[in-house]
This record gives sequence, C-alpha cells and structure tokens, in this order.
Amino acid sequence: MTKTALKKKYGSAHFIAIEKLSKDQLSWLVNLPENKHIEIDCCKILMCHGSPWGINSYIYPNSPKTLIEMCDTAAADIVFIGHTHYPFFCKNNNSLLVNCGSVGQARNKGAQANWCLLDTENSAIQLKSTNYDTSKLKSEILSVDPSNSYLIEILDRNTK
Repeated sequence: MTKTALKKKYGSAHFIAIEKLSKDQLSWLVNLPENKHIEIDCCKILMCHGSPWGINSYIYPNSPKTLIEMCDTAAADIVFIGHTHYPFFCKNNNSLLVNCGSVGQARNKGAQANWCLLDTENSAIQLKSTNYDTSKLKSEILSVDPSNSYLIEILDRNTK
C-alpha cells in the first residue's frame, strides 16, 4: 500500500507512531512472529493477526464456512485471530476460533472496546465490551486528519 493510500484509509496514526517510536521499538514490532503458539494450564493457544496462513487475511463472522474451517487445527484448543475488528467465536472440529474484536476501533459498534475472558482450565471464552468516551480521540483525529471521515464514522457507528 502506498503512503497516500495508507493515509487515506487509516489517517496519520502509522506515520505518527513511526515518528514517535524508537528504532528499537520499531524493530521489535517489525520482527514479531506472524503466529505464536503458547500453552497455559494445558490450554493450547494459537495467536494470529489475520489468520493462521496470513497476517493480512480477513475473516469475518459471516465468512464462508470453508474459510472459517481453514482456521481449524488439532495443534490448538483455541485460535485467536484479529485484523477485522469484528468480535465473534465459533467452534470448529478441533479448535475454537475467536476474534475478540478491537480495543480501539471496533467495527461492530463504535465507542466500545471489545475484549474477551479466557478460562484456560476449561477453554471457555466470554466476549466482552466496554463503552468509552471517544470525544478526545475524535478531536485528535480531526486535528491531525480533518478530511478523514472514515475514522470518525467508525467511532460513531451505531452509537446514536
């Protein structure tokens, strides 16, 4: 994606982060693994950004069943994905597929931080959301990117 396209879609946040983060911090971020397997209390977890096969994959709650089933693996009890900012979970044959949503710019409803609780002893998931005041964030967005209505629309989605 070009810098212009990146700024048009997401605003200036990427550029501000690059400016404010140290070289070590940027290096750490760039070198994070695409997937991470961990085990807690005998609960095997696979964490991915987009999907197990690609960081930029988009898997939505209404994605075709075949796409959701591609995330199934016997190597994990729970597969966490993200990228779409839409919270959902579904049970596949071998594993539970979970997208917690987004703490900052949820796509299902604005002014909410989406997150989840995981009980590692029984692999139970509870999707949660917390309302928050977006007025300061919207003011910052408008001061840096006054023409970027997309980010404001996301924060205002279904809040009125």
